[in-house]
Amino acid sequence: MKTAIVTASTKGIGLEIAKKLFTNDYKVYMSYYQDEKTAENVQKFVIGESNAIISKVNLSDYSKSMKYLEEILEQEKKGIDCIVFNAGGTLKADIGEIQYDEWKRCFDMNLNIPFFMLQRAAKYINREGRIVFMSSVMSIYEHSSSIAYGVSKAAINSLTAYLVKYFCGREITVNAVIVGFTNTSMIKRTPEHEERIKSKIALGRFAEPEEIAQVVWHIIQDSYINGSLIEVDGGYCYQ
Repeated sequence: MKTAIVTASTKGIGLEIAKKLFTNDYKVYMSYYQDEKTAENVQKFVIGESNAIISKVNLSDYSKSMKYLEEILEQEKKGIDCIVFNAGGTLKADIGEIQYDEWKRCFDMNLNIPFFMLQRAAKYINREGRIVFMSSVMSIYEHSSSIAYGVSKAAINSLTAYLVKYFCGREITVNAVIVGFTNTSMIKRTPEHEERIKSKIALGRFAEPEEIAQVVWHIIQDSYINGSLIEVDGGYCYQ
């Protein structure tokens, strides 16, 4: 049995990715931070159905994130086969309104803490392992009120390329999925705002979490996709 870590994985895209893994005989370490009710419901679903372990952890806190990782590494003496960095934080503010602490927290969740978790886990990732980052269309299409989020995700795109060079000797692949607008609870939008966004998408709709998870699962299964930034956005800005 292979072992995977999927951060922020009790709902939305993260949950669908975790389900792809634990229904295909992976032991999956799942995490959440605030939504206790949803986590409890997921826990009821996975008990007896899979090898899923759900933990509460604040992945915007460096010390708590590293402690969580250390506990997993201590348990998994045979190493880790797959890490999906799905946890992320957004910041909606105009450039003149952003405070340093807000900027830092966004970068910590999206870039800094995933990097240092991966740095610590690197020697425990098994040969032919998989590393997948969840990036965003905001990393390539600029929105004035999403600068911190977009720039931190753009840095993830660059980090992906650098890590390919680092892991190539062990045939570990590193990829990023550039996710378009998806039907999740991460951001609440008015119907008018949603329609404006949909008007920019060639397919005229948001993605479903399952559709994003299917792409991630394909990357995990494939041994030759490496160093890729895979856009899954329905043709955003093609209208």
